Amino acid sequence: MTQRPLVRALESIKDAHWERVGLAMGLLACASIASQLVHELSSKAPSSLSWPFLLGFALVYAFWLLYGLRFRRVAIWLSNGVAVVLQLLLTAVAVLKSSGG
Repeated sequence: MTQRPLVRALESIKDAHWERVGLAMGLLACASIASQLVHELSSKAPSSLSWPFLLGFALVYAFWLLYGLRFRRVAIWLSNGVAVVLQLLLTAVAVLKSSGG
């Protein structure tokens, strides 16, 4: 069976390169969550973020953390581990701000 050019091109990239780029992309995503967290902490206005939505993302990040641990993929477990912590902090801040706390 003939492989498509995109599949061949992707498979030609070494696993170590994928791991490094994956880690960088994961940490970039964490920077995005951290940016939102800083904004929420610095804003005096009540949060407009939905805590069920935020918790949903925390659960997704937790799943990928466990997946990365299971399959020993540092780029997956490390970035998602950081994301879980940031997301739970963001959720806590949003809940406290929307409840007047």
